[in-house]
Amino acid sequence: MIDYGLKFASGVVAGLVDVFNVDLKNEGPNTFVFDVSSLIGMGVPMPFNLTMSKAPEFSNEKGEILLHIDGDFTSKDMSQYVP
Repeated sequence: MIDYGLKFASGVVAGLVDVFNVDLKNEGPNTFVFDVSSLIGMGVPMPFNLTMSKAPEFSNEKGEILLHIDGDFTSKDMSQYVP
């Protein structure tokens, strides 16, 4: 049963990686733009760009992956998000 669970989890992760790679291959200007309004309780859509300013850094010593997310809101007028 444990062996089946590990193989199943491995297959799920491999599938998610394949989906991400296809998305990355077909990247467009809005590939990494997500609506974060529900995360902060806003009623209006709040598009947030989750692109990275440089590649991730991997540390085997610390067991960490450092992501350099350079998030930008896509709207020119941020006043619409201020209550």
